[in-house]
Amino acid sequence: MKATKIFTLVFLFAALAANAQIVLTNSNVTTSATATEREQLVNSGGLSIPARGTNMQWNFSNMTALSGSASIQANAYMSPVNSAFYSATRAYVQTKSFAGYTVKNTNYFINNANGYEYVGYSVDGRTSFSLYAATKGLNDSLIVPAQDSVWATPRFILWYPTTYSASFANSASEYSHWSFTGNLSYHFILDLSSSLGSSYSNLQGTQNITSTITDSVIGWGTVQVPTEANSVWVASQAYSVLLIKEDTTNVIKYNVQNISALQLQTILGIPQGGLTYSSSSYIFYRAGTVNPLMFYDGDPTVGFDPDNTSAATAGIDNEKPIINFQQYPNPVTQSNLNFAFDKPDNNEWVMTITNETGQVVGSSIESQLAGPVQLEVKLPANLANGIYFYHMADGGSSVMSGKFILNR
Repeated sequence: MKATKIFTLVFLFAALAANAQIVLTNSNVTTSATATEREQLVNSGGLSIPARGTNMQWNFSNMTALSGSASIQANAYMSPVNSAFYSATRAYVQTKSFAGYTVKNTNYFINNANGYEYVGYSVDGRTSFSLYAATKGLNDSLIVPAQDSVWATPRFILWYPTTYSASFANSASEYSHWSFTGNLSYHFILDLSSSLGSSYSNLQGTQNITSTITDSVIGWGTVQVPTEANSVWVASQAYSVLLIKEDTTNVIKYNVQNISALQLQTILGIPQGGLTYSSSSYIFYRAGTVNPLMFYDGDPTVGFDPDNTSAATAGIDNEKPIINFQQYPNPVTQSNLNFAFDKPDNNEWVMTITNETGQVVGSSIESQLAGPVQLEVKLPANLANGIYFYHMADGGSSVMSGKFILNR
């Protein structure tokens, strides 16, 4: 994966007694509908994946903050007002990428005796985007109307009681403390009448997201992190924590009436067959709040919240992943392999193509700046038909990988 991300939230709570495993329940985990999150990005050098085990002493006190106001980000919770989420106890506004466009959402959560749950999100208003750049039709548009999307089954962020279990911690293959598979969806409308004709107006479409998340508590102990008082860095502090490993896979598929998969790919850049994203995260929790003390994953950003001057401070991670990743065509019938994605950093990446036996048949160095990237890779003329694999790496860490079929 890419460079790692650390994200910690330090509160004005006394650390629990060391060398004692904690158990998280509704009685010792609190939420606030008016909490403000503050994320401080930090340098990632020298940090590594936290080891699993019992009575551990994890030390991240060597984290140093990135300077500048741009390295500090914040979100604020609020009381839910949407009747579709009548059970929710808190919400926050976030923007999400949809087919290359930014859509505003409100996310809804509930904290009850069963656990802390993410119950769904709402699109807050009708948003219209011009498709002229893609179709050259002056009136072509993509419309995302206001809507609610609710998990059909509970998506537990913490399932109470949350505690360490040796059966889930001793084996790297046993990740089954709690798991979830569910579907969310966006509904949208395409108007392509000015480029394809009147029969292509008001086309109903859906983006379906199937999410599979598996969490397990793989360790407990104390973790040391830097803290801050009135914007001044002070000595690190130790907190009693549980370490949770979370594995996530999201499969995103699109369907639009009267539009073929090939047309959809051409118009919106959506690859045929959908998109799949997988990631793993390591999350430290302690009693007192549902928000993690520290969050470590493969995201290219590293950050934490050291501001413990207010007990109302809370936080979430602010990810900057590769989004809108596309590889086309598939099968490849000529010599050009195309990629399109939003690059989150300015780092130099390495593209490698291998055959089914692992032999490298092509490679290149890509040095594009952050932002939308269109990448064309020419395959060797003498390359035999068959199945091949591509792999993109950033500084030696995996960025994105997949496979394609060559059939010329």
